[in-house]
Amino acid sequence: MNKVDETGESSFQELSVGSEGSMVLIVQKMFNTIGYDLVEDGQFDADMQSVVVDFQTKSKSLKVNGVVDSKTMVELDYAIELQREAS
Repeated sequence: MNKVDETGESSFQELSVGSEGSMVLIVQKMFNTIGYDLVEDGQFDADMQSVVVDFQTKSKSLKVNGVVDSKTMVELDYAIELQREAS
């Protein structure tokens, strides 16, 4: 999902309120995998922002801003992996 450019930096396109499309849909499905209940419609709306803020707050290591950035994606991937290991 994340591409790394020649400097080693992630080129992940941040997602925020108003974003839409397949990447938003993928992230919605990822949040639902760990127990959230988002409508999977590819639209980053206020409900999705609330989920992102909740997730960021619970992580304690993320900036709480309601934006899905590369660090939030790494934490989300990790949360999914932990859930898979627990099942």
